[in-house]
Amino acid sequence: MKNHLKKGISLAVTLMMVVSLLPAYVFADDVKDCGEGNHVWNKEYTVDQKAACTADGEESIHCSVCDKVDEDSKKTIPATGHNFEQKVIKEATCTENGEEGLVCTNEGCDVVLNKTTISATGHKYGDPVVVEPTCTEAGTSTKTCTVCGNKDVTTTPALDHDWESEKNS
Repeated sequence: MKNHLKKGISLAVTLMMVVSLLPAYVFADDVKDCGEGNHVWNKEYTVDQKAACTADGEESIHCSVCDKVDEDSKKTIPATGHNFEQKVIKEATCTENGEEGLVCTNEGCDVVLNKTTISATGHKYGDPVVVEPTCTEAGTSTKTCTVCGNKDVTTTPALDHDWESEKNS
């Protein structure tokens, strides 16, 4: 049993010595200055500037502790070029023109080529609702657009009294 105790104490002392030899920044989250030559470089590249349609980007290896860039690791990310799709930019309505064109779909790009006008569609009226005129009240014929709800009202004048036909009745 004494032998196992000696081995356990020996192992504990060895571990304490190893841990004391490790650099302090491995255990301290708030350490930001690694000092020259003490950086812990990531294995993966970090995108420092995303490539855009017409501008190159850049990526590099960073220190995992202080985020310093390894200047020798900098690489250019080639510009992506535009990615155009034919799209409606503004829908046409009953009364206003719309627009369509080749729109770049890349994030952050607002380039549009070959814009063309989409003509206003005009109202699409349903069947009229008719109120017949009377002797004293005007009549109306109301058509309502099935798309936007616009109303087109035509008024028919009142008929006036027809005294002669009333006398003969």
